[in-house]
Amino acid sequence: MGKQKFYDTAIKQERAVLVGVVTPGEKEEQTKEYLDELAFLVDTAGGQVEKVFT
Repeated sequence: MGKQKFYDTAIKQERAVLVGVVTPGEKEEQTKEYLDELAFLVDTAGGQVEKVFT
């Protein structure tokens, strides 16, 4: 009898890196709010935010 092979069938969690750019005429607080909302959407979709850059 040969060796059995095992395969990992677990669903892997998606990971995300969020990047926000403050453009002229836009406040940094507004960009942070956008990134917070995006992080919430990632979490809602079952993902994990690894890092946030602004």
